[in-house]
Amino acid sequence: GTGTTLPESIVGTDSNIYWVDSQLNKIGKYGSNGFSYISDINGLFSYMNTKDLSTCSAFYNPLNKELYFSFSDESIIYNEYTN
Repeated sequence: GTGTTLPESIVGTDSNIYWVDSQLNKIGKYGSNGFSYISDINGLFSYMNTKDLSTCSAFYNPLNKELYFSFSDESIIYNEYTN
């Protein structure tokens, strides 16, 4: 299954919902095209396993369609236009 214990990692956009899956160390996405783990699709599997997910917070910049997943030491930026 999938899930999160990190409510501050959940963010919605006009077309999708994103969250950090604290059970599987992945970033999930759900929308009209179904469900996927964008961290796996974008080659972040190993990277996610090195992060302290308990420090993650997420926010969305609608102007550039960018999602920010911020950890204690750095951030990941995901663009909905370019994936």
